[in-house]
Amino acid sequence: MAKKNNTKSWWKKTKLFINKLNPASEDNKAIRDKKRIIQNEDSSTKEKKVAQVQQSALKRKRDEVSISDVHAKNTKDMQNRASKKHDDWKKMRSGKMKKEDFIKKYPNSGTARKSRGNR
Repeated sequence: MAKKNNTKSWWKKTKLFINKLNPASEDNKAIRDKKRIIQNEDSSTKEKKVAQVQQSALKRKRDEVSISDVHAKNTKDMQNRASKKHDDWKKMRSGKMKKEDFIKKYPNSGTARKSRGNR
């Protein structure tokens, strides 16, 4: 029994943001309705933004992803990007990467802002 639970939790973790549902299902119909509102030129900006939030919530519920899973994924992604940026910064400081290349890769970094003169 313990293996089944581990397998089930493993499956739940690995199927994050994966859609394997019938396109004719009610969930997917509701998502397509929200997409139509977003793409409609007659919809107001407020209606579009509300529909976009509702669409992402429907997708999250359809894929059985909790909000904490989304937060954890976003946090991990931010940490990975920051780590790569820091590694590139260390390369730049050691001379393995040109400063111009670093600035081109990370235009909003402190180094780039300093070089432009607006800190």
